[in-house]
Amino acid sequence: MISREEALDLFRSDDLIGIGMEADAMRRKWHPEGIVSYIIDRNINYTNFCTEYCSFCAFYRPLGHAEGYILPKETIYAKIQETLDLGGTGLLMQGGCIRTSKSNGMKTCSAVSRSAFESICIAFPRRR
Repeated sequence: MISREEALDLFRSDDLIGIGMEADAMRRKWHPEGIVSYIIDRNINYTNFCTEYCSFCAFYRPLGHAEGYILPKETIYAKIQETLDLGGTGLLMQGGCIRTSKSNGMKTCSAVSRSAFESICIAFPRRR
């Protein structure tokens, strides 16, 4: 086990290899049977338009901005299929907070996606 100070040093560090090695050492200690698993999942950013203007987000664009987008359903479905083809089991549909007729289409997209792609878990983050 590492000390609190060592954990804080790693947290503040940019030594990704060192962090990974320490994490692997802890995993081996807690789970010595040597079995490691993982999942394949994907975030799909269906829009970068947002009206919330969160101070931490460098991703959003205001409505009408030239760099803003809302992905068409066909593109979203292609991304879902690509994830399935790679063995993916989960999706997080992530995008900005917008109130337009196009964004309301995401509810329809969600319903169609869930019925068309029953073998994958699709999650939509909750909005405030």
